[in-house]
Amino acid sequence: MSLGASLGLQQYRVNAAELKYDAQGTTDIATSTNTTTIKPDGNVGVWLYNKKFYVGGSSIQVFNQKIDVASNGAAESRLNRHFFATAGYRIKLDSAGIWALVPSVMVKMIAPTPLQVDLNCKIRYKDTFWGGLSWRNQDAVIAIIGMTLNKKIDIGYAFDYTTSKLANFTSGSHEIMVGYRIPHLKHKPAPAQFW
Repeated sequence: MSLGASLGLQQYRVNAAELKYDAQGTTDIATSTNTTTIKPDGNVGVWLYNKKFYVGGSSIQVFNQKIDVASNGAAESRLNRHFFATAGYRIKLDSAGIWALVPSVMVKMIAPTPLQVDLNCKIRYKDTFWGGLSWRNQDAVIAIIGMTLNKKIDIGYAFDYTTSKLANFTSGSHEIMVGYRIPHLKHKPAPAQFW
């Protein structure tokens, strides 16, 4: 089992000169000065795993802080809590364990938005090369590929093809990932077969 927590500060700034109002000229949140807000924040998470499966949960913005976006206090926003739950399972496709299939799921809950679910399936070869597909309800289909060099450096690429109404404004997004696995001398690290 792995546990994690973090505390920090988030700073938000409203530039009064950049405020734009609706067609009716509403000025309820008018502010003639820049508004800066600094709030404490925290995140927590837990991950249970072995060589065949993992399950985890986490939350960010746990303090649910209120943020004033106008110096006169006429408008406010909130750092809503985000909740994530995830699980995955490694299925050997041959007796030697050279090929493996890793189906997984992630559920995201962020009030007041609808529940979001990611269904993922990745195929791995010798824990060195991998590729897969993801489906995010009401949002996107994602293709991913990657490789691990010397069991230390992870390199990956993902393309999100938008399937929601946002497709009218975007042709998708690209993501390049680079990671380094820091060796731990005293403890056995978490199995990397899932990534």
